[in-house]
Amino acid sequence: MADEKRPSIPVKVPNATTVKAMKELEAGKGKSFADVDELFEDIGALRADPEPGN
Repeated sequence: MADEKRPSIPVKVPNATTVKAMKELEAGKGKSFADVDELFEDIGALRADPEPGN
């Protein structure tokens, strides 16, 4: 960084959809979940059982 006066990795600017989502979260909107199982239930996703037979 010091030699070239720029970061060694590319810096990406968030797109409009991401900016909108970030603003919603900053305004206290959006959902939060106690754990990943609660999140998966909310989005209707099935979670693989980490231990077969349970």
